[in-house]
Amino acid sequence: YQEMLIKSFHSLLKVFCASDSNPMDLFACGSMVKVLGRGFCAQTTTWREETLCHGKSKNKNGSLAMISTLQFRFLAGLMGPLLRLFEEHQNARNDNNLFTSFTHCLGLMLEFDSYHPTYEDFNQQHFCFLKSLYQHIFHLLVKYDDAATSEILIAIEHLIKLNHLTVHDQLPELIAQVALSCGKISHHY
Repeated sequence: YQEMLIKSFHSLLKVFCASDSNPMDLFACGSMVKVLGRGFCAQTTTWREETLCHGKSKNKNGSLAMISTLQFRFLAGLMGPLLRLFEEHQNARNDNNLFTSFTHCLGLMLEFDSYHPTYEDFNQQHFCFLKSLYQHIFHLLVKYDDAATSEILIAIEHLIKLNHLTVHDQLPELIAQVALSCGKISHHY
């Protein structure tokens, strides 16, 4: 079910990326991500709580880890394509709702504890995914001076809260770029 949902979402994104797509399609896509992400995380959390409550699972930590992994991978499946869409298509960059949806997914990871550095992370796949997100987001912060800057800064804040090591290697560059970006933001007002 989860895989089919992600594949359907990817197919929709391809249609929405067309140069002649309606701006409302992009808005709908961003809104759909928020609903899908929250719905999936809430439902899997409810399922975990019901399983533990009814004694179907005696391993509370195993159940938490399994649900957290499901949530992380589902949200990652939504975020990766959104970020690529935002980077590659001008009409997507013009719709701040798409990046807001991306940031919302990072916020859901925090809210539902879908990632924690102490969770089992085979070959550090989840950490590497977060680190690659940071690389892409930092690139957007450097490359674009637009209305999305404040949303990009929120995404970076979420990544730091998830695991500060995602930015550790580039902390001086990040601080300098944030200072520069904040200066640009204040000149807009």
